[in-house]
Amino acid sequence: MRRRKYYDDYSSSDDEHRRKKTKRGDGTEAARVRKRLANFDSERCIAWIEIQKRFGSGITHSELKSIAQVICEHQREPHLKLDRDASRDNRVLLKWFTENWSIIEPHLKILHYAILKRES
Repeated sequence: MRRRKYYDDYSSSDDEHRRKKTKRGDGTEAARVRKRLANFDSERCIAWIEIQKRFGSGITHSELKSIAQVICEHQREPHLKLDRDASRDNRVLLKWFTENWSIIEPHLKILHYAILKRES
């Protein structure tokens, strides 16, 4: 049976071959998010304004993501998919809502009514 390699087992020459850690915000994911959010103002987008009216300004990322997932499950044509960046970053999630607003808005009206009915 082979012995596992531990950090101490590597020589200094192995350090040169190890991948260097990228600073936060300099990686490919950050660049992809920056590109997607270019010229997007999340505070003034129609989706965020309407979401605040229906659910309040204190709605969390996880709550928004849950709403998006429910809508994706129930929307058949055209099929919606919540992408990785939108599920991880609130700004991108708001952009996703804005990009798909014409499809999402009717679902939000029904969802808001169902929540109010359940609370009373």
